[in-house]
Amino acid sequence: MKLIPVPLLGLILFTLIKCTAIGKNNSNNEEITAIKFTFQYEDMFIKNGEFVSLKDSLLFYYYDSMTLCKLPYPFYNFSYKTGKDGIVYSDSIISIRNEYKYLVYKNNSDSGILYAEDSSLIAANISADSVIKKKVRFESRMFKSANDSLIEVITTPNQIIEKYVPKIKFNDLYPDTLCLYFTNEIPPIPFSLSPALDSAHPMKFQKGRFIFDSAQANKQRPAIPPREIFFEIENFKMNEQENAAYFFKKFQNEKIKPK
Repeated sequence: MKLIPVPLLGLILFTLIKCTAIGKNNSNNEEITAIKFTFQYEDMFIKNGEFVSLKDSLLFYYYDSMTLCKLPYPFYNFSYKTGKDGIVYSDSIISIRNEYKYLVYKNNSDSGILYAEDSSLIAANISADSVIKKKVRFESRMFKSANDSLIEVITTPNQIIEKYVPKIKFNDLYPDTLCLYFTNEIPPIPFSLSPALDSAHPMKFQKGRFIFDSAQANKQRPAIPPREIFFEIENFKMNEQENAAYFFKKFQNEKIKPK
């Protein structure tokens, strides 16, 4: 499996499968399910050649053929200094706060409604895929290829772990180890990191880890430290069930209906 080079703080150009939900909570006697989708990748700062770990997560809720995606938007508070040239420079990050937007759409439609945190309408008939892809992108076929050689399988009553190494490591874009995790603790749901892996295993595909060993410097790049990219879905215990139920109800009662 080959990873494609990306620009600064970018990810591989992936296609997101729309998420529904996992885990059970009740709100106003209505069952809502929820999933936490976490992703981590490493990228290099071109200025000093250092790698940084970038990690984030999205929350998805599902109820009655509808999906609600809670989208975080970070805002940074910087400290500033004035240089000798009189120009003001940002010096360091003092604090970070998240504001959230809420995207609601029907499972059989890509058209949804985007709400602000105060529940005001931001946009109607907006593409759910396009909004979500700006936050995280992945491609299901990246998780396994003909170049991956299975070297170990660990099986427990609730989990299967498969470990792969590349038959040929053409360059540093190929991980040195690929680990695939399957579990029976996630109920059968439409969401899938990889439909092909789900259908080929008795358990749900839950996590993919791309592990890279360190690499020495060469003429094209500096030395690369050990790093890891992963994508994971997991059961999420809702602490905003009233909020989720509110946005589902608001979506149902909108006079402006998504196409």
